[in-house]
Amino acid sequence: MAGRFTAEVSEVIARSKGLMKAVRVDAAQETVAIMQRQGPSKKNPGGGDGGAMPVDTGFLRSSLVASVGTDLPVGRRAPEGVEAFAWSDADVNLTIQGADIESPITVAYSAIYAPKQELNYGFVRLAAQRWPQTVAASVAKAEALVPPAG
Repeated sequence: MAGRFTAEVSEVIARSKGLMKAVRVDAAQETVAIMQRQGPSKKNPGGGDGGAMPVDTGFLRSSLVASVGTDLPVGRRAPEGVEAFAWSDADVNLTIQGADIESPITVAYSAIYAPKQELNYGFVRLAAQRWPQTVAASVAKAEALVPPAG
């Protein structure tokens, strides 16, 4: 009897840790998506997808990097002669998914002008302000995966 109870408790703990990680991953990835959502810019003042990220060449957007730990990326400049840069969330998402629950995740822009653009457009601040709502939505998704007790 005691062995079965211990096994059941261990299963609940393991499932809870898995759900906590799922919430963390989902909320972090959604926060990145909010940060990256295109908004108006100098070249495209009426454009965007409802976000705040200014996209002219796409260099700022493509300079987003993620790491496990607290080290910030080194500032870099856009190479001359390149007019458009593509963004893929694959590397950032893999880093977020690969981090264990106890490790901090740092997501930052490496473009040297990123702080000035953040000051002007607030794409990071807006995503950070939504963190409580983003986590609540991620919790709701995780709870939907758990069968009702009883």
